[in-house]
Amino acid sequence: MNILITAGAIIINEERKILLVLRPADKKIFPNCWALPGGKIEAWESLEDTVIREVKEETWLVFSPLEKYTFTEYISNESHNISHLFFWKWNWTIHPETKAIWYSFKEISSLKLAFNQHLVFEDLYKKWIIF
Repeated sequence: MNILITAGAIIINEERKILLVLRPADKKIFPNCWALPGGKIEAWESLEDTVIREVKEETWLVFSPLEKYTFTEYISNESHNISHLFFWKWNWTIHPETKAIWYSFKEISSLKLAFNQHLVFEDLYKKWIIF
């Protein structure tokens, strides 16, 4: 079993919507599912550097984490994924070529989400952080 350490971003705009990216169809795990921007940590990279790099790669945004929010775990037969999530507020438009889309909590509840990210949104809702 592979152990993966990842970093992701909860990016919220002034309309209280969250930025999600569509995972490519060729992904082995959760193809064509929506997820928070993020990805695997590289050797000698900090969690903060990972989330900054991954957000830029996936959304074209220059990201500066506001605060570390939480971590999640997803365990399958093939891997154990530990993901650290950072919070960020965004007040501008995103690059038109990005594959990311802003979604409200109501819209997110009807999406096919990757990993166990529905638990992150349930937690945010319970704490009334953004909704």
